[in-house]
Amino acid sequence: MKIRKYDVSDQDRLVGMFALNLKTNKSYISHGEIQMGLLYGDGQTLALDFKEKWQRYLNRHHDNPQSFIYVIEDDRIVVGFVIFGIEDDYDKDYGIIYDILLADDYRGKGAGDKLFQTAIEVLKDKGINNCYLESGLSNHSAHAFFEKKGFKHISNIYRLTTII
Repeated sequence: MKIRKYDVSDQDRLVGMFALNLKTNKSYISHGEIQMGLLYGDGQTLALDFKEKWQRYLNRHHDNPQSFIYVIEDDRIVVGFVIFGIEDDYDKDYGIIYDILLADDYRGKGAGDKLFQTAIEVLKDKGINNCYLESGLSNHSAHAFFEKKGFKHISNIYRLTTII
């Protein structure tokens, strides 16, 4: 397996992978997908235009010099990706892993480790020493993976859908 930087020619493959994952793996859904409008208010039903919205999200990261996208491929077929970046909170810059996703048949085979390590190494090379990520509430296998990598559970996110 080989890791390389994302190229716009990968766009359709990444959008397709993400769409399939959202349709088949509801535990992946977190506040990020809901905030982007990829799902309707119930947080479970995909918006009709969710692919187009996620494609815009992908393009924004590609165009942002503080964001990075890497793909992992097997025999020249993209089987996973990581999207991460650097944020400024007016104290110290910090890293965020926005998305990390693998095709189902590549999970548990080291591909996620390689993507994760690439993100951490790039952030470290940029002088970043804190990294955050968020994950769907019931995405327990991802939580175990993140904790194995040294991440600690530090907060929960709540949503109010009707402002009074």
